[in-house]
Amino acid sequence: MRKKKGFMTDAETSKNIGIIVLAAGASRRMGQPKQLLPWGTKTVLAHAITQVQGAGANTSCVVLGSDHQQIAKSIAPTGVPAVFNPNWEQGMGTSIAAGLQWILDQQPELDGLLVQLCDLPLIGTSHLKSLMQFLNNPTDIRITAYTDTQGVPAIFGKAHFNSLLGLRDETGAKSIIQTNKEQVGKVTFPGPYRDIDTIEAYESLKKEVWS
Repeated sequence: MRKKKGFMTDAETSKNIGIIVLAAGASRRMGQPKQLLPWGTKTVLAHAITQVQGAGANTSCVVLGSDHQQIAKSIAPTGVPAVFNPNWEQGMGTSIAAGLQWILDQQPELDGLLVQLCDLPLIGTSHLKSLMQFLNNPTDIRITAYTDTQGVPAIFGKAHFNSLLGLRDETGAKSIIQTNKEQVGKVTFPGPYRDIDTIEAYESLKKEVWS
């Protein structure tokens, strides 16, 4: 059995999968760090960590940038490794690259990388497990198909690692998905894409879920 690092769970997976949670943004549209907003009894970021913890990944981390010291302190009790991306202002691509490099340093024989955002609170453990389950080949890419769009969370086979490590802009991994369409499969999520980029979106979704 491989020794697990990062999110420690009792769940097992036959593939060596890493998960990165992207939480480096400055939340400019929100006006405050969305990572630290309350979500139930946790924060938004802690909630995302809880969902990932149940997925059974071998190695995982949270990538931080803006307000990294404050946010890292808030998640310290979870035991999750916090990876600081000094280039976070250049865009999401640099955070994906930083997270993957950290994971590869821990687990060089990685089969796949799952990329999740911290601000998608409706995405639960079961959906993350489904993405991991349908990664069957090194060239596979599996993305989430919502009722109104498609995208993250997404998982990439190891054949795409060099491309992920080379990401440098704000579009994240979209370019890799677009140039490898024949390898892309979709895992359905039963609902629309719901993130919390603004305080209005946050309050609306919180009311919908918790009222």
